[in-house]
Amino acid sequence: MPYRLAIITSHPIQYQVPLFKKISEHPDICLTVYFRSKKGVEAPYYDTEFGKEVKWEIPLLEGYSYRFLSGPLGLVRELHASLYDALMLYGWNSWLNLFAFALARIRGIRIFMYGESPFCQEAKKRGPLQIIKRIFLRALFTGVSAFLYIGEENRKFYEWLGVPEKKLFYTPYAVDNERWGRGIKNTEHKPTVLFVGKLIPKKRPFDLIRAFAPLQEAGKLVFVGEGILRNELEEYVRKEGIRNIRFAGLVNQEALFRLYGEADIFVLPSGMGETWGLVVNEAMNFSLPVIVSDIVGCASALVRHGENGFVYPVGNVEELQKYLETLLESKDRRESFGKRSKRIVEEFSYEKDVEGIMQALSA
Repeated sequence: MPYRLAIITSHPIQYQVPLFKKISEHPDICLTVYFRSKKGVEAPYYDTEFGKEVKWEIPLLEGYSYRFLSGPLGLVRELHASLYDALMLYGWNSWLNLFAFALARIRGIRIFMYGESPFCQEAKKRGPLQIIKRIFLRALFTGVSAFLYIGEENRKFYEWLGVPEKKLFYTPYAVDNERWGRGIKNTEHKPTVLFVGKLIPKKRPFDLIRAFAPLQEAGKLVFVGEGILRNELEEYVRKEGIRNIRFAGLVNQEALFRLYGEADIFVLPSGMGETWGLVVNEAMNFSLPVIVSDIVGCASALVRHGENGFVYPVGNVEELQKYLETLLESKDRRESFGKRSKRIVEEFSYEKDVEGIMQALSA
């Protein structure tokens, strides 16, 4: 008999759906995904951080069994009627997830926790609310059967809160490598630096512009994405007379593939709140060297400093500029770093995720 696994998450998300399909393909897992809302399915939805309506281009409801929850009563009916072996929760920040947690405990269903919190960020938070949060999580985590950790910083976070090693199962944060790995490199003569993400304070796009400004004649800088900072960023570039910077806006997947293919260097300068940064996975599938701040959640997992990219102290524009210059001036280094990126990201796959989930189910 296959293991019966339920997953509860917010709504159909482009990065999660391919994983659900991959889990459903496993002969020993019978999966049902429960969504708390239909956001983005029936029509485009307004993303407040992008400042635009968004509709993903990949099919979001194909290749796996799913249901939309009709509030807490619907959840009670589902968990009462179905004999699940385990319930996987995407985080603990939703009251409905916490309600599902309690119901699963009552029903004797094992609980798997899948979160993104990196130790490098959580350990720096201070104040009475953070103390209360940690006490709450330590108590909550005693009722969890398995923690599906996405990388080393996430593992350290769970260990920091007292989770024993026997409850930790490795499910690396991944994108659809098969899909993104089909991208074709089409490097132009002038090296191109690429940023992909929301143009919001958390992403620290001004750091990248300031680091690039002294190097503007050595390459190009392309920003892909929208957000509340776009007008301010464009005005800063005009006022300072910085050349060779382009704002491409929010683009479709075909255009994004092309922009990754034309890029030579990828940078994610984010600060607090960037719990992973899956765009780094995408960039590495295109054999790109990557530069990230030390606060970015994927830094310790995906970036081997001096091998496939560089990690610099968040907010240190001089350090970022130094690493940008190092890569802009050396095509050979960009190519060797890019090849290493490709090899590293191949280990962060949905296949590895399914393997980790199976280990948790059979434990």
